[in-house]
Amino acid sequence: MKSAIFLGNISSPLAVNRFLILVDELVGYDFLFFDKSTGLSFTGQEIRTRNFKDFSYVGKRTFASKLIDKFVVPFKLLSLMRKGKINLVHVHGASLLLLVFPLYFSKVKLVTTCQGSDIGFGYRFPYSIFTKVLLRRSDVITVKSNQMAFQAKKIVNKIPTLLNWGLSVDFINRGAKNAKDSSKVIRIVSMRSARPLYNIPIIFEAIKYLKCDFGEKVRFTFISLCEPEVDLDLSVADEVALGLSQQECIDELAKAEIMISIPSHDGFSTTIMEALALGVYPIISNIEAYSGEFEDSPYLVQRLDDLSADSLEKVLREVIENIDAIRSASGIRRRFAQENYSYSSQVSIIKEIYDHG
Repeated sequence: MKSAIFLGNISSPLAVNRFLILVDELVGYDFLFFDKSTGLSFTGQEIRTRNFKDFSYVGKRTFASKLIDKFVVPFKLLSLMRKGKINLVHVHGASLLLLVFPLYFSKVKLVTTCQGSDIGFGYRFPYSIFTKVLLRRSDVITVKSNQMAFQAKKIVNKIPTLLNWGLSVDFINRGAKNAKDSSKVIRIVSMRSARPLYNIPIIFEAIKYLKCDFGEKVRFTFISLCEPEVDLDLSVADEVALGLSQQECIDELAKAEIMISIPSHDGFSTTIMEALALGVYPIISNIEAYSGEFEDSPYLVQRLDDLSADSLEKVLREVIENIDAIRSASGIRRRFAQENYSYSSQVSIIKEIYDHG
């Protein structure tokens, strides 16, 4: 049995989900989740027996404790690596700052999974220095999209491995059963965090204008994992859900016909993958991260060229006018997800990375 550390944020549902994929699929490895914020370690069993909300304390620490941890956590990682005879470290998110140093000087196999911000809009001084050092040291770099691969190659002149982590067979099968009915109510959902990056106020303003004409025919649900960081008139939304579990988020997404995700920058959104698999119609911003990822089909995704409330309202009106055809084309979106986000093919890539890399 080989020993591996997964280094990520325990408060991130995405990181936790990917860690559990590794625990389930790589039977020859004994995994520990090392939280890069606090230096605490968790086994897969410990994470499974705790509710995600149990880890919310990580983001509620005082400024002083966060500052102290930035200097203490690298030593905790170094101690763990020495005591545990670690064979491999898998870094989830390349913006590590001081945590880079125990990794750089170790001899373990290093796999780095980049997030969009690591090598995109977040690649700026001083983070860029540490990110570049980490990527140079990494034996394998994984990215979710062709655009991310291009960005990573520009930084370190290495060819990254495309890995989108896929969607489970159960998820894909659920999409096949998630046929859209002919209800007169059109359900729209936004489920990105309410941070400035994701342009949530634009969505709220467009929905407010839309409801003036369509009223109860349009039902809007706003979902966020955390409290909004921007001013929002929450009365615009028919439902507001904060801090849901991953399964609860998926249940809400499955009810919708339209999902809106219009960030100014991104890597590649798992939410878009999930929406397509469920037959939901995504309205997405026309940014480099998404270019080249989708075939040119009017019923696959709808791109928003201008990030403004007026433009979004106009697009939503066009979608609503064409809603019967969009509902009927849900199978096109599901098939695209099946062909491009196959869980088994992604697990094969992961196993190849771990066993050979």
